[in-house]
Amino acid sequence: MNLEEGKQLLIEKLQQKRLLIIFDDVLNHEDMKKVVDITMISVRKSKFIVTSHEWNILKKFLSESSKIELSLLNESSSMEIFFKHAFKDGPFYMPHLYEFSKEVINACAGYPLNLEIVDSSLKGQTRLRVWEQALQRLKRASTYLDNKDLLAMIRPSFDDLRDEEKIIFLDLTCFFSKDVWIEDINQDTFFQFYEYEFENCEKIITSLKDKSFIKVDKFRMITIHDLLQDMGRKISREEFKDVRKWNENCTLFANFESKV
Repeated sequence: MNLEEGKQLLIEKLQQKRLLIIFDDVLNHEDMKKVVDITMISVRKSKFIVTSHEWNILKKFLSESSKIELSLLNESSSMEIFFKHAFKDGPFYMPHLYEFSKEVINACAGYPLNLEIVDSSLKGQTRLRVWEQALQRLKRASTYLDNKDLLAMIRPSFDDLRDEEKIIFLDLTCFFSKDVWIEDINQDTFFQFYEYEFENCEKIITSLKDKSFIKVDKFRMITIHDLLQDMGRKISREEFKDVRKWNENCTLFANFESKV
């Protein structure tokens, strides 16, 4: 089934039933136009939710009144997420870290991704000194770019990666994302590219997953959060100018199976 056939099938289904359809992570005007084409033809009783990091992509098609801007997490929600990941047996089993963890949570400024990455890096750490160092790095980063820049806040977690983990992560952000690769890269396919460079490539991927830099789903597809991808490319541009070169507007690789 090609794109037009899939679009027509969706329209037919929408004309027959009342559904909730979610278009997640719309990236450009062309994607949004396809959404509008479907919704204009379909029965009005169906509900559509469109998510995107860029309001500029949506505002040409949607009214301001239809916009819902998600706010940052409040302290209670931040604590719930942080404690769930950072403390295996619950925070009250480590009272010397419980109060200190509140300072770490405040330094994360309510960003879910930041909380996930920081608490994954502290998971299982019981020494107060390790937590103090993490907080100091967060506070230094949070003062950079007017205390609001998420990329600056999660950068310390990248700096703590081992050298081989940094190489794999930066390669993933530059060469294996959807604007360069036709789809999410399969873990097994990715291993084929690096089997001669890293003997422990699978362990590296597992480590990056455990540290919340990447996700691997049940189909073994590797995905990276958009903000982490932006950070990886920013680092590559500014610090490794001659190491990685990619064209963000290049033609997508389709059915590319041979090794470079």
